[in-house]
Amino acid sequence: MTFVLAVLPALLLMVYVYRKDVKEKEPGYLLWKLLRAGVFAALLAMVTEIATDYLVAGLFDQFETYSTAIFGLTEALTVALAEEFWKKFFMKRATWKDPAFDYLFDGIVYGVFTSLSFAALENVLYAFGYGGIEILITRGMLSIPGHMCFGVYMGIFYARARVCHEAGHGVGEYFNNLAAFLLPVTLHTVYDGMLMGGGDDIMLYFYGFVIVLDIVTWILIRHEAKNDLRIR
Repeated sequence: MTFVLAVLPALLLMVYVYRKDVKEKEPGYLLWKLLRAGVFAALLAMVTEIATDYLVAGLFDQFETYSTAIFGLTEALTVALAEEFWKKFFMKRATWKDPAFDYLFDGIVYGVFTSLSFAALENVLYAFGYGGIEILITRGMLSIPGHMCFGVYMGIFYARARVCHEAGHGVGEYFNNLAAFLLPVTLHTVYDGMLMGGGDDIMLYFYGFVIVLDIVTWILIRHEAKNDLRIR
């Protein structure tokens, strides 16, 4: 039962995005590759985060005094860099050369499936590591949709990088791929930074940020689905 509750929010959001892909559904084999990509990304992100935690802690230990806020922001940034890097790395390996990557909305499907598979495994580990239904409810309302939002922005620019690649625009391909990484990293850093900051005032800003992020992301999903175009 705990396992089902841990993965159910991610599965429901995957189904929602999959159903929005109205022009041409992605094949099952590719969706399965994306689910595995998210799992691999989560495992490697954990290893990377453990290594960077030691490095960051060691760096700050060299100073007698330092700002707790700066330390928290640095930790949030390293987590976001590790998680979004591995998500994009494995997503691209699974999809870039696949012939099924032929519509703009495909990028959103790829980003969301990879991110939600990542989030589902993370949720399972939290559930069995810390226990309690409360943490699953909280993560189901905040962390899981958060990862979906990061995946949507990654997918939007990733698909546009593919458009530039098909058109032979190397500069556009580079900068769209860069945006597909840096925008999710920025959003993820802000999300984790405020969450780690604690305090009632900061948490008010955090909930406001989450509400705006979710609303804008849902609007973008609907817009991109409605205006989907063929890439090749």
